[in-house]
Amino acid sequence: MNKTINQKGFTLIEMLVVIAVIGILAATVLTSLGPARDKAKDTRIINAVSQARNIMEANYNGTTGEYSEPSSISEITDLEGEASSNSGNLTVTRMDSNRSFKAYSPLASDSSTYYCVDSAGDTYTGTTDPGQNPNQPCPSN
Repeated sequence: MNKTINQKGFTLIEMLVVIAVIGILAATVLTSLGPARDKAKDTRIINAVSQARNIMEANYNGTTGEYSEPSSISEITDLEGEASSNSGNLTVTRMDSNRSFKAYSPLASDSSTYYCVDSAGDTYTGTTDPGQNPNQPCPSN
């Protein structure tokens, strides 16, 4: 009496092996996405700094030759929140008796690297903190 059993499906060991392989692949993919997330945050921070420059230019008073106080501009406050939610710290300061400004923030991928723009149109990306000299434009590259 030879009975043949028609087995359909997977054994427990086969299922555990498949789950383990899927887990290893998922861990590998999630690990490799970390730097991509930081780059995306950096892009959002750079965008917020650049938008802050545009907003400050839009709030220039040609009659007095002065820029508006950044803290009184609601769009700047919104951009500070945007940068903060992406691990940045947007700072907009007026200089030279309010006749110039700079906007800067550390980047998410490396908090010792800063992105800075100023009213002269200069941009800077580097490790010198633009906040060290509050009355000076962005450092030179």
